[in-house]
Amino acid sequence: MPDLINIRLTKDCPEVYLMDETAKALGISRNEMIIRVITLMVNFDKTFYKKFEKYSETVKVPMHFAIQNMIIKRWV
Repeated sequence: MPDLINIRLTKDCPEVYLMDETAKALGISRNEMIIRVITLMVNFDKTFYKKFEKYSETVKVPMHFAIQNMIIKRWV
């Protein structure tokens, strides 16, 4: 059985209702959404992550906006 991890949400976290609405809109559970995000972050290359972190700081946007915008530009 996998290790059990408990987390405490901070004031900087989205509200639980927003997490639930987002997960529902994606057709997955809140738990599955959290697991997917953890898997995504664990598998980011350190250099890739650091470059996106620096880029998002430079353009003064949250990292998720920077990543989303880069993907949208690539698709266009």
